[in-house]
Amino acid sequence: MSRQTRIGLITGGVLLLALVGIIAFLLLPKEPQTISKATSPDGAWSVEVVATPHLLSGSYDIVVYFVDGRGNRLPGGMTVDVTRDLTAAKTRHAVTFVDDRTAKVGSHTLEKPNAIGK
Repeated sequence: MSRQTRIGLITGGVLLLALVGIIAFLLLPKEPQTISKATSPDGAWSVEVVATPHLLSGSYDIVVYFVDGRGNRLPGGMTVDVTRDLTAAKTRHAVTFVDDRTAKVGSHTLEKPNAIGK
């Protein structure tokens, strides 16, 4: 076997392995994950902070959702950050309740949505 043939086979093998690795990475499930959640003192509503991954960039959208007293998310969500560091996001976007009508997520103050009722 000539030197050129060996180099061609090695290069082809390396490219094939790289292609298989890329395909496997793209097929891995990237599920959203809850990084913070808290319920109001009266139990009528909750705020949930979810990290939603971007498939190729490795970053996460940090999205805030309102949840009613039965555990159902209200439609839509509010993106408050984009980050690559989930550990820091858990600290920066922790949910706390000021009272029955007001929650804080990091520096954002959120009022109880009208859709949840009084």
